[in-house]
Amino acid sequence: MRRFFKFLKYSLIVLGLIALTLFAVAEFAEDRIAQISINQINESVGLPVSYGDIDFSLLRDFPHATLEINDVWLGSPASDSTKSTPDTLANVQKIFIAVKIWPLIREQKFDIMEIDVEEAEGYYLVDADGNSNIDFLIDTTKNDVVNTTSARLKISLRELDIEKMILHYQDFSRKVNAKLAFPEVSFNGRLNNGIFESSVEGTALLSECGFEETNLCLMQQTTMDFDLEYIKDSLKIKEATIKSDGARINISGILGLSGPLYSMLEVEAPKLNLGELIKYVPENLLYEYGINKIGGNLTFAGEIEGTINDSTMPNMDFSFELKQANARIEGYPPLKNITLSGNYDNGILSDLSTTTIDLNSLNIETQESQLELKVVLHNLKNLNYAAKIIADIDLDEVKKYYIPDSLARVLNGRMKSQLISRGNIPETIDSTFIDFLALNTSGSLQFQNVNFKNDSFPGIDSCSFAVQYSPYMLTLDSLSVQVPDYLLKITQGAFRTNFDGSFSNYAQMTIKADSITLTTPKSNITAGLFLSNLQQPEFNLTSNISLDLNELTPIIPDSINILTRGRLEARLKSAGKLNPDSISEKMPKILFEQSSLNATFQNLSIEMPDTLMGIKNLSGNLTMANDTVKINKINGRYAGIDFWADSASIIHAYATLMQQRPETLILNGKFAIDHLDYSALAVFMNNDTTTTSRKTGETNTPALKYQIKGTAATNSFRYNKSLIENLSCKFNLSDSLYIIDQLKFDAFGGHLNNSIRYETTPNDRAVISFRSKIDSMDIATLLYEFDNFDQQEISHQQLSGRFFTQMNGRFLMHGDSLLMDSARIKGDLKLVDGALMNYPRAMELGDFTNLEELDNIQFKTMETQLFVFNNAMYVPKTNIRSNSMNISAYGMQTFGEDYQYHLRIYLGEILHGKTKRIRKKQEEMEDNPDDKKPGLSSLYIQSSSIKGKSKNGLDKKSDRLQMQTKINVQEGILNIIFHPLLVDFETGVKMEVPPAPQKIRYIENNEYAKVQ
Repeated sequence: MRRFFKFLKYSLIVLGLIALTLFAVAEFAEDRIAQISINQINESVGLPVSYGDIDFSLLRDFPHATLEINDVWLGSPASDSTKSTPDTLANVQKIFIAVKIWPLIREQKFDIMEIDVEEAEGYYLVDADGNSNIDFLIDTTKNDVVNTTSARLKISLRELDIEKMILHYQDFSRKVNAKLAFPEVSFNGRLNNGIFESSVEGTALLSECGFEETNLCLMQQTTMDFDLEYIKDSLKIKEATIKSDGARINISGILGLSGPLYSMLEVEAPKLNLGELIKYVPENLLYEYGINKIGGNLTFAGEIEGTINDSTMPNMDFSFELKQANARIEGYPPLKNITLSGNYDNGILSDLSTTTIDLNSLNIETQESQLELKVVLHNLKNLNYAAKIIADIDLDEVKKYYIPDSLARVLNGRMKSQLISRGNIPETIDSTFIDFLALNTSGSLQFQNVNFKNDSFPGIDSCSFAVQYSPYMLTLDSLSVQVPDYLLKITQGAFRTNFDGSFSNYAQMTIKADSITLTTPKSNITAGLFLSNLQQPEFNLTSNISLDLNELTPIIPDSINILTRGRLEARLKSAGKLNPDSISEKMPKILFEQSSLNATFQNLSIEMPDTLMGIKNLSGNLTMANDTVKINKINGRYAGIDFWADSASIIHAYATLMQQRPETLILNGKFAIDHLDYSALAVFMNNDTTTTSRKTGETNTPALKYQIKGTAATNSFRYNKSLIENLSCKFNLSDSLYIIDQLKFDAFGGHLNNSIRYETTPNDRAVISFRSKIDSMDIATLLYEFDNFDQQEISHQQLSGRFFTQMNGRFLMHGDSLLMDSARIKGDLKLVDGALMNYPRAMELGDFTNLEELDNIQFKTMETQLFVFNNAMYVPKTNIRSNSMNISAYGMQTFGEDYQYHLRIYLGEILHGKTKRIRKKQEEMEDNPDDKKPGLSSLYIQSSSIKGKSKNGLDKKSDRLQMQTKINVQEGILNIIFHPLLVDFETGVKMEVPPAPQKIRYIENNEYAKVQ
């Protein structure tokens, strides 16, 4: 123990002596060594250097010598003759330089081991012309400016400590400036077997930055804390932290500096405050995009590992996350709660082919809406993607920010959508890209309680529906909507559509919509549709319709001005091929020949209030197929006329009327109307100004062949003053033959039953045959209501009584002219309880005989037989029986002015009145006009006008016999060439003529009711 203390004692003495010696040497050699050091430094640096006090110590950093230099100034060479002083490169308040002692003492060589710098300030300045104060360091054209190869200065630097160093940078040409401060930096290094190793630790502060017109000047200060090691051409970043306004980034890892640059780094940004970082964005850019505010925190962390060169990127794997972000953008709703999370990995090959970008979730919210996006991208060279978008949008918010009032005055409700798509994006985006999307995309779209109002279009209320799309299938369901302007409400709408084929080659696609439904409170439409070859579509349609037309009226535009009501039940089937260039030509064929319709009407009305046109309360059933229309028990009102059709069919209407094919238009049916007014029909006939020429060569339109047959009836028909009731008939009308049979009606107090046959012949000729039977009609009423048939011979004031007739006839027409010489008529006429007053022919005889009774003939019956032949009317027999006298007559009258009548009266009736004896004799003499039995004398009178020569007076027997012979001969010939039984009035209608249904009237509740 004593030895240890003794050793310690001598050791301390030795050390003291050594320290004292070093101090003495340093003091003795201080000035000389300082001068040597400054000279060598100046010689080595080759720059202007100035300094203040210099201290030399051998004790401060023993075993190294330490040189302390104060107030060091370093400048650049004054190469510019215009400059009086060189530019300042650096100012250092104090520098401690530790060098090896023995090389310094023995060889006066500096081998620098350590440097401590305190309060240094450097300058890097660039003038407006781009010249800097350090250009001399990189000017390769001058070799004698700086000489740093002096053998007397050697640097074996192990440690460099810097305290309070500031670097100033300002580039006036680029308007860039910055201040970089190092509060404390420590550098340690060593060279071992030719391998240099070092470490650097410290802090750097970046401030007072500016760059042209950017907002870099707003940065207050950026702090960089670093702890680095350089070992074997590798830089190990033990810790590097960058802190700035709103940002912090941590870096650690290794950089390989030998050969290709290699990295193995971990990078982390635990917080990037977007609200702070946005201040660096230029204001004009923010203004251009309307960005008022952005906030939120972004974090990312990842690894960078691999070689870095011009052709190779390292492997990078980063995750990032955005939280609590928000934004205010002009013209857009405020965005809030923006979140984002994802990952970036460039894969095993570290290039685009193995790169993956995964946006796990991007959520954006506004005050009322929300958007969520998920996207995964693989292989950015041949992009493979998977994306999902979910949106919940408030339409009122959309209206407020995006839609002007000119487009929508009111828009609210919600829209929810979801879109999912995945696949490989093709290298070229062409027309087939739509096929790619259709095959790799699915989604849904839902609208809830949407209300829309616009000044130009009808508004909608409470519109809701959902749309679903999956590859080649589109579905819409749950459609409901109200259109208040049209009083329309759709309670359910849906359809489902399948696609087959390629959208890029749409002409070859097929579309199958097998479920189409549209329902309102009172109507329903269902349909199925198949489409193929969309360029010239081929379709197959099936539809069921149950329609309340009361719901349809408000939808019809006011310009059309149509009112509808009633109900329609229909089933429609149709198929065909459409050519868009000739759709108007093809559609009629499809409707009439390739479609089938079964429709039932219930009180259906289509009215045009400003006209007489329109159908009211149409009820019945209609079917149509193969150019055939069938009607069953249909009734309604048209142009104010109630009509019925018990059954009817129309065949070949399209073929004959529209295609003008040489087929026959066939119409069969049982028709009836309630009341018909000729004046109403005259309006339509007057409007028809079309004339048809029969001349050859004037038209190429073939003559229409048709056959119309059936029955017709009406309760009443008004013709001018006449009212005809209970009219009915059978008919068979064709292009060359018109037959009307059993034409019955009640009029003029009696009944008529007629048959008419109109047959056309070549050369514009027609044969008209008729058969007529009249019972108990008032002749005066007939003459009055028909204005005496526009003749002056006899009027309703002259002739009265009830007449009966049965007559048959035939005559020819040429064009519109009646050939009177062709007339053939036979019949009987009976007039009962009538009178003949002031008849010119009778008055002429009255003047001759002085019989006043001939001026006013009152009769019980007047029976006449007549026939028309050879342009004349013959009266074989006429008997007039009255209470006062009887008159018998016969004769003829041409259609010119010639006539000849023979009359017989009884003298006894004139002298004594009608006694029982005279009445008995008259009954015996009825068939013998020339009988002269005793006790009853006859007076024969003739009235004639032949070729202008008149004769009125007593008759001759020879004249009477001549007239009787002429009548008999003409009647015999007529019987041979014209016999009524040979005329055929058969219509082929095998049914009884039904009476017109009971008259009905229209009442306020839009229904028809029978009049009790």
